[in-house]
Amino acid sequence: MTTTTSTPETSSQSLKFCSSCSREKRLDGGTWIPTSNRKQRWICASCLYNRTHRTGAAKT
Repeated sequence: MTTTTSTPETSSQSLKFCSSCSREKRLDGGTWIPTSNRKQRWICASCLYNRTHRTGAAKT
């Protein structure tokens, strides 16, 4: 069994490109952030955690 740089369990999970850390992360735990011109960016759970705890205001 060959493994990539990501953890083995992510191969069966759905991956999404995080616009914050520019990596493919698991879809679970992440969130969509609305931007200008009716577009949306997706950020992973770790970036969401860092963002909410750095600013002190958790966005829901």
